[in-house]
Amino acid sequence: MVLFNEDLRERAGIELPTQWALEEYLEAIRALADDGKYGTYVLPDLARIELGPNYRLTAQGDSNFSHPAFLQHFDLAAQLIRDGVLYPWSQALARQLEAYQQNNFIAEDFGLWTTAPYSLRFLTDQEEYPHDFRVSAAPVPTVDGNDWNTGEYGAFIQINSKSPKQELAWEFCRFWLLESAQDMARAGYISLLGDVDDDELLDGVLGEDAEQFFDVDSFRRTLFEDQPRMHLDTELTAYTEITQKYEQQRDVCWLLERSPEKAIDTVDKNAQALIDRFEED
Repeated sequence: MVLFNEDLRERAGIELPTQWALEEYLEAIRALADDGKYGTYVLPDLARIELGPNYRLTAQGDSNFSHPAFLQHFDLAAQLIRDGVLYPWSQALARQLEAYQQNNFIAEDFGLWTTAPYSLRFLTDQEEYPHDFRVSAAPVPTVDGNDWNTGEYGAFIQINSKSPKQELAWEFCRFWLLESAQDMARAGYISLLGDVDDDELLDGVLGEDAEQFFDVDSFRRTLFEDQPRMHLDTELTAYTEITQKYEQQRDVCWLLERSPEKAIDTVDKNAQALIDRFEED
């Protein structure tokens, strides 16, 4: 989902979107980039929104990074960094923003943040993360009419095949899946199977005194009424290795040290080499 700093959104004259296209999203972050602030930290994954599950691979199992959606993502982000709309990637890397994005959102360095429900717990912790603005929620934008959510089904649980406590582990798995929904919601995780209604989950995700911190209706709409299309990748060939190569090229591109075309071409070649190697093993 997309979170808005309500003070900055209203100051920029942006209407809270309930459904929006990429062009409208770009207008919003440009409007927010003012008075020493940036629009957002990073764009949502535009290729994921357009292509959906298994977007890194073609139907034949080869690298799909030559698809124009990947170049668009690199190119647009690099241009917005140059324009001062996106947070400078040099600072993002130096401050480890991939792990600590909440710090800069709460510091009001940027007014829009694409994140997941587990981040909401930072926004109710006034002791560690004091702030005096409320936060609203909106869906991620659509790209060329496609609306795959950039989040994914996750938090999988597995039993170690060598564990001496198989029965105890399975008992815990059953509890996790069927009975832990209310407890997990407090950490920002929404169970698929627990018998808990939307209002209970919303109360768990937003915590106590929710109205003090959040536009509650916008979260109810975005999390439960809009029913975003979540993906589940099933083709995971060289997934970790490809991710590493992708991030290396992303970094040099967004540091403005390599052209988006060269960066994506390198990702494509590296990904294909990794796929070929895994098929030979």
